[in-house]
Amino acid sequence: MVLVCLLVTACDKDDVLPVRPMEWSYEIFTPANVKFLKSTTEVSPTYFFETNGKGGDMIMTCENYDVLNPISGDSYVDDYGWA
Repeated sequence: MVLVCLLVTACDKDDVLPVRPMEWSYEIFTPANVKFLKSTTEVSPTYFFETNGKGGDMIMTCENYDVLNPISGDSYVDDYGWA
């Protein structure tokens, strides 16, 4: 039982399998309707935005997607729009 707990604890540490955090950038095309609030600094960060309900458009891009996913080598872009 102790051995299993130690293995699980070791696997949870970042120094066993180091992971680079995702580096995101964003561009807000409707600044009157969308406002950036904050973001976290975790491996998979969370971004918080506020909208006024009048519709909006923004794009988020993962800047280091080629390092995180070397098979495709492309950047990863999400285009968010709502009405």
